[in-house]
Amino acid sequence: MANAFRNLQTMLFSGVAIQRAFEIASSKSFDTRTKTALAGVVEEIKRGSDISSAMKKQEVFPDLVLDMVDVAEQTGSLPEVLQALADHYENNLRLRSNFIQQIT
Repeated sequence: MANAFRNLQTMLFSGVAIQRAFEIASSKSFDTRTKTALAGVVEEIKRGSDISSAMKKQEVFPDLVLDMVDVAEQTGSLPEVLQALADHYENNLRLRSNFIQQIT
């Protein structure tokens, strides 16, 4: 998810349309679960759903992500929130990697 959020954040900051950004992020995702979820979000957006509703329907994203995206949509700060989420998940990955490295 960290890579997907980083890709989305970068594309939205550079002016790519939301639907197109999710399509690209889905195609670039290495994790099949994330790839499927992002593709589902694209389909829901095409049907007229907002991003937070589309993400909730996938039943994959953590509550933290859903709540932050919901607030970001209301405040117009989606790229900034996606950046914070990417930083958060990258930090989690780094901490987990360090922990596993230290116990081995």
